[in-house]
Amino acid sequence: MKSLVKSKMKNKIIYIWDYYRLKIAFAIIGIAIAISIINSVTHNTEKDLYIGFVNVTMGTDLRNYLIESTSLEISAYEDLLLADTSTSGNIEYTLASQAKILGAIETNKLDLVILDEDSFAAFSQNGYLLDIKDYINSNCPSIAGELEECYEKNIDLTDESNPVEYYSGINLNSNQTVKDAAFNGNIYLAIIKNTERIDSINQYLLYLYQ
Repeated sequence: MKSLVKSKMKNKIIYIWDYYRLKIAFAIIGIAIAISIINSVTHNTEKDLYIGFVNVTMGTDLRNYLIESTSLEISAYEDLLLADTSTSGNIEYTLASQAKILGAIETNKLDLVILDEDSFAAFSQNGYLLDIKDYINSNCPSIAGELEECYEKNIDLTDESNPVEYYSGINLNSNQTVKDAAFNGNIYLAIIKNTERIDSINQYLLYLYQ
């Protein structure tokens, strides 16, 4: 009798998990983001710059170059995954990454993103990025000429009736150190539209291209 009760209970738990898996995952993600934000505010862990690496995996040398070797104190979101959840092999991890990205943008804890081609298109189309060519011409004119051939256009589709083409990123293969990492395909550097860390972004761009 006891074994029958245990079996029914086990089956019920499995059923609940299978049926509510995504809702449970979202709840856990929401709690984790809230705790992270509270801890950040409580402990005043403000950094000079916040960079997200989306669909990009780095070796040690490239990580040191992009994060550790600058004079800035950088907080890096590494191994973020942005993909179609209907085809992704790890739905929970993909959803967690997407929630982390949105949470970081909403709380102004994401300034720059380094992305593969698919995630670059997704960020551009959702209107998360500013026009980087206009930004550099205004804020870093000393490197504007060098980057003239490196800008990449994409389309902002937030207003589907009025799609807007703009320069939403830089092809980072224009940087020799990144190029030497021999990525399979292009990777891009882009600036989040609501960033307030202008001085730090300028310093980072000059570090990469001066």
